[in-house]
Amino acid sequence: MAQTFPGRYTALRRAPHRLIWLDAPHASAYNIVIRTREREHCRSSARPVFAVPKALNLSPDCPVYWRMSPVGLHEDYVEGWFWILDDETLARLGEAEATVARVDEPEMKVMVAAIAATEFELYDEAIMLLETLKEQQRRKKAPGGRIALILRALISVFDAMIARIPSDACGSASMWAQSQRALHQQELSRWLSSSSPQFYTTHSRSEAVPSSNRRVTLAM
Repeated sequence: MAQTFPGRYTALRRAPHRLIWLDAPHASAYNIVIRTREREHCRSSARPVFAVPKALNLSPDCPVYWRMSPVGLHEDYVEGWFWILDDETLARLGEAEATVARVDEPEMKVMVAAIAATEFELYDEAIMLLETLKEQQRRKKAPGGRIALILRALISVFDAMIARIPSDACGSASMWAQSQRALHQQELSRWLSSSSPQFYTTHSRSEAVPSSNRRVTLAM
């Protein structure tokens, strides 16, 4: 499953400078398509790293579609959508984050921050916060209830994402979100049915993503 960032469907705080396919299959070259309502940009590269052209003039709330594929491997590709939050939404996000900053307990602060990110459709941020927290808690051998709570929060992020993806968006984005939700639901169910308090399972993000969620990295 693909490793990219942002993922298949997410808002961003600002326009990315680059698009990177982290675990792309080896190929002599890669093709990229980036499309907005007004423009489409196509190019090839020897590496799965692409600069987002300034000519696209990305603006807030303008959906951006991307698709990346290795030359000669047309069935192996990643694709998705992202959009940039406008100034008014960013201001409201700042107010929410000021509230988050007043939470004292570190783990709870991360959970609340993830909830806030989800409310503003920053799905990648929410997932990253919770996955990082889950791994930290697993390494610390924290009480199992904390792991279950984090898994439940992750499931809610994917529920929100699935509800937001329009029916005319690329189907692979919805498939990726549903497979990720199922992965975390299975992990939660296994944990709840396990008699061992040391039952901790982690999955790489690449495991549950159809060929498109090889998460693309939109480096800022």
